[in-house]
Amino acid sequence: MSKMRVGVMDTALVSRPAADSLTRANYLAAVANRVDSFWVPDHLNALFPRSIWAPKYCGAARLVPRADASMEPWTLRGHLAARNRLGRLRLGVSVTDTGPRNPAVTAQAAATLHLLTRGRAILGIGTGEREGNEPYGVDWSKPVARFEEALATIRALWNSNGELVPTPVMRDVFLTGTPDEVIDQAAQWRDRGAAYIVADVSALQRSNRGGLAAMRSFAKILRGLKKL
Repeated sequence: MSKMRVGVMDTALVSRPAADSLTRANYLAAVANRVDSFWVPDHLNALFPRSIWAPKYCGAARLVPRADASMEPWTLRGHLAARNRLGRLRLGVSVTDTGPRNPAVTAQAAATLHLLTRGRAILGIGTGEREGNEPYGVDWSKPVARFEEALATIRALWNSNGELVPTPVMRDVFLTGTPDEVIDQAAQWRDRGAAYIVADVSALQRSNRGGLAAMRSFAKILRGLKKL
C-alpha cells in the first residue's frame, strides 16, 4: 500500500520584520513536524476580503500588513531551496495558473528548479480562477482549452531530450481542477507515471459524464500511477 504523504501550504505573503519571515518560520515548522513537502500559492490578488484585513479584525494583519502582497512562487521556492538546507523538503506550487503564465516559461522554470534542487521541485498547475485573470487583462472565455494547450506545450518541451529545456525534467506533476478538466489530461500523462489529481472526488458523482463511469475512470487513472 502506498504511503500517505503530507505537505504544508504557506500563504507566501510579504511579512514583518523581513519579507520572508513568516514563510521561513512555516518552513522550519514543517521540517520540525517531519512533513514531506512545502507548498506556496500562485496569486496576484488577495484571497481574503480586504475590508476585514486589519489588526482589529484579523490578528495576522499585524505580521502581514497587505493581503495583496503575494510573493512570486517560482522565485520564492528558489530562495527557500538556497537558504533553507535543513530538512530539504520537496517544494511545490499550488498551483501555477495557466492564464497569466506562458507555458514555455513555466516548463523552463520547472525544469530549472528541479535540476538545481536535485529533484525537490513539484509542479502544480491548473486553470486558475476568473478573479486572478480578468483584472489583469487575461481572457477568461476558454480557460480549459488554454489549460490543455499549456500542458501540451510543457509536455512537448520536457520531451525534447534537453534541446529546449534543461534535463532531467521532473516527474511529479499535480493537475488541479474539476473532474471534467483534469481526468483526460491525467490519462495523457500516465506514460510518465507522474500525473496526480487534486480534485473533489465527490464531484465526480455530479460529472456530466455520469457518476459511476467517471468514478471508474478516476480509479483507473489512480491505479496507473506509480506513486501517490
